[in-house]
Amino acid sequence: ETEEDIARLLERIDPEICGLTLDTAHAAKAGIPHVERLAVRFQRHLLNVHLKDLSAEGQFCALGQGTLPLRPILDALTAINYDQWLIVDEETASLQTDEAFSVAAEFLKNHRLTV
Repeated sequence: ETEEDIARLLERIDPEICGLTLDTAHAAKAGIPHVERLAVRFQRHLLNVHLKDLSAEGQFCALGQGTLPLRPILDALTAINYDQWLIVDEETASLQTDEAFSVAAEFLKNHRLTV
């Protein structure tokens, strides 16, 4: 999907009936260059965010260890006063689950997000 594909879909949907889960890594992997714009543009529909990182090779990786610019995404969520779920979605195979979540927890603490 593109940003415009998402826009065409959401134009037809009442945000009281159906919302959007913004998955940061999947959006980037789909070729959306500025994932943070999705949060701002579609904030009326935004129900939750799956916060994930992506390596330069396009592989899922532990939060904060990839190349996806996460700070602009977090800043955009702050700017729109987003107060819903922020889900750390772990899909990497390079770390054990416990280790990957420890890395994610450290990333969140370093960015002043409550774990």
